[in-house]
Amino acid sequence: MIATPPTNIIILLLAMIVIMLLPTLTHADNTEVAELEERADEGDPDAQFRLGQLFRKGDVVEKDIVRAFSLVLEAAEKEHVRAQYLIGLMLIRGEGCEVDEEVGVNFILMAAEDGLPAAQHAMGKIYMQSVGPQGKDMLSAAYWLKQAAGNRHVQAQVMLGNMLLNGEGIRRNATLAGAYFLAAAKQGSSEAQEVVGQMFRTGTGFPPDKASAVTWLVEACEQGRTEACLALASMYRGGEGTRGDPAAALYYFKKAAEGGSAEGANELGVMYLTGEGTLANEEASAYWFQRGTELEEERRAAEEYNDAR
Repeated sequence: MIATPPTNIIILLLAMIVIMLLPTLTHADNTEVAELEERADEGDPDAQFRLGQLFRKGDVVEKDIVRAFSLVLEAAEKEHVRAQYLIGLMLIRGEGCEVDEEVGVNFILMAAEDGLPAAQHAMGKIYMQSVGPQGKDMLSAAYWLKQAAGNRHVQAQVMLGNMLLNGEGIRRNATLAGAYFLAAAKQGSSEAQEVVGQMFRTGTGFPPDKASAVTWLVEACEQGRTEACLALASMYRGGEGTRGDPAAALYYFKKAAEGGSAEGANELGVMYLTGEGTLANEEASAYWFQRGTELEEERRAAEEYNDAR
């Protein structure tokens, strides 16, 4: 049998290897920066954009937000689409420059018209939030969100789904909302997964389908959506679309409580007190009731803080 070196020796060897490689990595970074600077000086818009990003982030070179703005602006003026989008954001935020919402929005609009999904999504938000001189325009917001959603932009799919589901500035269409939420859910959006689960549960936008509801709510719950966990707990507790399973209900109430839900904690307190889905345990019951009180106090404090801002 070959003897395995102690863990501390392995860690030491790995650290030595990293230290030995650092000069090589630094040299590689310096070489890349030098090449980008040369190409940027020659007027290459992609090099200007990439170099601007380096100065903006400050990971490889010393952070210089003013120089970053200058480089990205040069690229944007050469119709580099991603640079147009970024310079628009920088102008709206006053990042390396004076705030200029009107010019910033125009740059983002150019990128959106060139088909950049992130810019299309941004235009949707801009029209929803009245950024710039054009003011609030929900129809224009819906138009740009639809463009981004068609390009598989997840946040745009969710936002457009919400607008359609709630009739926010546009005609309510639960079926179309469901289609956008489902597209986002399939791309991993936990918010969309939760909404799709609830829509299948209630038969909103889809034919009622409790099995599909459980499938999507599980996906959302496992990603930390406490409301999805509570919905699952309720379904398993009441045998809604599935055989009643108090132990599963207990599991999902606990997931919700661990995610910060006071309701989940209080329901756990009840279940441990009555022995529902578990052995009765007064100590555990008292713990979860107390935890529910603490979580509710934290929620109220957070609300008061936000209201005071």
